[in-house]
Amino acid sequence: MNRFYLFFGLKLGYLLFSATEKLSRIIQSSSCCLQDVLSSTESLMLYFERIRDDINFKSFYTKVLKESKSLTDKPILARHRRPPRRYQSSSDSVEFSSYEEFYHQQYMKSLGIAVNMLQNRFTQKNFKLLCNVEKFIFYAENNSLDDSNDYFQSIMDFCYGDIDVEKLKVEALMIVDFYQS
Repeated sequence: MNRFYLFFGLKLGYLLFSATEKLSRIIQSSSCCLQDVLSSTESLMLYFERIRDDINFKSFYTKVLKESKSLTDKPILARHRRPPRRYQSSSDSVEFSSYEEFYHQQYMKSLGIAVNMLQNRFTQKNFKLLCNVEKFIFYAENNSLDDSNDYFQSIMDFCYGDIDVEKLKVEALMIVDFYQS
């Protein structure tokens, strides 16, 4: 572990994975509901977006440099190598003028990938319906049901022709009994 790039990668990984581990614990909690998952995911994405700027990179990079002084070699910029022709795309490969620029690109790219993966996973169309189903169950537990209920209406719109509405109303009345037992 006497290489700076490895130390930087470990620190960056710790930054990313410690935050995503908190989200993972929330998701796996037995008292978790879908709304908690969505709001926690949104908070994590906002956190990653907030720290994805030059000021936070400078702070992170300076901290990593200080911590690595006695543990690793000084950061160096790897020699630029041209990829084989069979792997070359139409665009030229990127050359960095300083090692700080290289690590800046790594930092920004890692945070961007994390945000994109969270967005892809937790902003699917079905999540809105699942939230409405969850709210419908909570609403049915505490209130009487009628056709004008927005949650009930969104379920009927999504599952048009797939469910028997009258049966759903009758079974929804049993939700109160289920929670009381």
